[in-house]
Amino acid sequence: MPYIVTRTGQRIPDFGASPTVTAIKSGVWSDPTVWSRAPVAGDVVKIPAGISVQYDVSSAVPLKTVAIEGSLWFKQTMTTLLTVQNLFVPAGGSLDITVPNPANKAQIRFADLPLDLANDPEQFGNGLIVLGKCTMLGAVVNPTFVRSFDEPLAGETDLMLESVVNGWNPNDSLILPDTRQLKASEQGAGFIGQWERPKMTAVSLKPPQPNTATAGPITPSGDFITLAMPLTFNHKGSRDGNGVLDCLPHVGNLSRNITLHPDNHQGLRGHVWFGDRADVNIRYVQFHSLGRTTNADFDDTTYAADGSVSHVGTNQRGRYSIHFDHLIGPATPPANGHQFTFVGNSVWCSMDPQLYRWGININDSHYGLVQHNVVYNWAGSGINVQSGSESHNVLDHNFVVRVNGTGNRQDAGRDGAGFWIKSPLTSLTNNVACNVTSQYEYSYGFTLYFVYVEWKRIPNAPGADPILAGQFTNVDMNAQKITAFSNNEAYGALRNGLTYWWVGCYGTMHRANAVPSTLSNFKAWGFYQWGLFAYESCNMTLDGFVMRGDGSNSAPEGLKFNDYYSEGLTIKNADIQGMAVGFTPSHFNSPWGVMTPGTNTIRDSFLRNIVNVQVGLPWTSGYTASIIPPRITKIDRVTFAALPGRSLVAINMRYPHPEDMGQAMNLVISDQVFVTDYNGVVGDSFQVYYAEQAPTFIVPQTVISAWDPAHSPRLIGCPVAGLTNQQAWTQYGCAIAGAVVPSATRLRPGINGLVI
Repeated sequence: MPYIVTRTGQRIPDFGASPTVTAIKSGVWSDPTVWSRAPVAGDVVKIPAGISVQYDVSSAVPLKTVAIEGSLWFKQTMTTLLTVQNLFVPAGGSLDITVPNPANKAQIRFADLPLDLANDPEQFGNGLIVLGKCTMLGAVVNPTFVRSFDEPLAGETDLMLESVVNGWNPNDSLILPDTRQLKASEQGAGFIGQWERPKMTAVSLKPPQPNTATAGPITPSGDFITLAMPLTFNHKGSRDGNGVLDCLPHVGNLSRNITLHPDNHQGLRGHVWFGDRADVNIRYVQFHSLGRTTNADFDDTTYAADGSVSHVGTNQRGRYSIHFDHLIGPATPPANGHQFTFVGNSVWCSMDPQLYRWGININDSHYGLVQHNVVYNWAGSGINVQSGSESHNVLDHNFVVRVNGTGNRQDAGRDGAGFWIKSPLTSLTNNVACNVTSQYEYSYGFTLYFVYVEWKRIPNAPGADPILAGQFTNVDMNAQKITAFSNNEAYGALRNGLTYWWVGCYGTMHRANAVPSTLSNFKAWGFYQWGLFAYESCNMTLDGFVMRGDGSNSAPEGLKFNDYYSEGLTIKNADIQGMAVGFTPSHFNSPWGVMTPGTNTIRDSFLRNIVNVQVGLPWTSGYTASIIPPRITKIDRVTFAALPGRSLVAINMRYPHPEDMGQAMNLVISDQVFVTDYNGVVGDSFQVYYAEQAPTFIVPQTVISAWDPAHSPRLIGCPVAGLTNQQAWTQYGCAIAGAVVPSATRLRPGINGLVI
């Protein structure tokens, strides 16, 4: 079989090269005179260039291939079914499935037939392969997901919605996420998901309902959904530190009137691939249980030096449910300004447990719009931006529910993420991630992972080809700001909310030309470990973060920075409540080798947690304490409150416990905390010290790593044992946190430390 070689060197079999049936004129599929003979099971059907065929039948007879070099378009006013193994649209071909009336349906069913490994060793077959034009426009579903107006509870058969819905119909399949903050016994092996996939029977506006909380009426702002069966579980929202309900779950609609799905969900599943200059416009389509690449290690087909196949892969990469692969779109940009459009679709899998990797994958593709999609039940990540070269893609208002990953750190999108993003030139706005689980600790609603991205070729404009000279610019991606990250939300039986890596920096080295980044209005609730776990960044601003926990002794942590480089960090307008710890500043605020103070700032924020700000002496997981720089933490115009039944701990100056001493730690590096306008009181400003900075406290002696050939210090303290802070300062110029407290310091309620 001959191959079509793409602009990036991929060799795709020409599935229509040896047709058994050919269209000889334009017309309708059911007309036998359109064909060289009528198609039957197993045929390779070819529609040559210049010929247009309307598909007007419903057939379960499996064709081997339909190759569209001309045009194939589906009749809008009836229900159609095409059963096929390979649906192939080469460059110049056009597939159009437009069915605006929800009463009519269109299905593409991928036949469960063996792959032709002799001619297709890389396993492109058994799916939809598009290098030409693909238009699929189903009946509009608006919105595709919506927040509930109140808490859906077990036993209820009505869902009250926040807004009116259009295109939601009886028998539609819905998804309602698990909203719990998991207890220890419910995590790991004890986890049993409480998401639900009910069917609806009706949608309607209803009159005001009784409000048991106030004995008055509730006037719903949106529609009511009537369910076929009562809910099995509670789907509660989250509450602030006073117990006031302020976050509610969403309901997603999985049903569409255009459907692509495999003949056998547990057999040889189809996949969908778009590449090169494909012109893709897909709206309101269901992609059900597609994709063959699993979340196990890749096992690709390989070739010998003579070009022969040396190994046939058993887990070939790139055969995902939806895959935009090296896609630059048409040379003449579409009218909407996006080189590919994927809006309002349902991408879900029926398999349990999750095996198949990535609901939607974007690899080295540009100027795409991925919006209003509902993505359910995938492994690795729900929506994945793979390689770091992607640019100008907009991911807006997508709903990802139920992702399971390895939980391993740095696992290339297998770890578990609602959204796993490798390129900073990606716009992420108004997205929601729920129920992201894993065996180990590193899974998140949102993962922004820019490790080793470095220099990439970025197209200069829509339609430009980043392979061709003059059409691209080499860009240092680790110096770029994140294009947009705003109004995203993560919640419900998930381990962590958000993480980012190497933003504006290359590891612990800042980029001199780095552009500051801002992440804004992120909301996280119903998580059980970290709201944000931050890795290396330079000049990062976190604006308007909202986090909610249950305020128990096992509550999660809010903003956690550990020992990762966070130069120029600013947190502002945060509202963090119900956490074990609200904010822990970074222990490493200056770039590698720079021993001048770095600054973390939190300002204009509200914190109500068991411990609101926890400052601990700087440490590193590296091998030597000598790399730890001085640090400044600024707390400006922050309002602190206590959780009900607890005492206020606004700032906790935490001297290391014995168990902390296993880390490399600098006990005597300068570590200053400055508070301005405490609790919103103008002029109430002071510095906070560790209690262990008192003149009489004995400074531990420096400890050298015996196992380190360079004899690096594992713990930096006083050169000799037994000296107090005052004595060490007088003799060696060192003291805990770099200073002996002035004599005028005092205690202050709500602050575990000394103030002046």
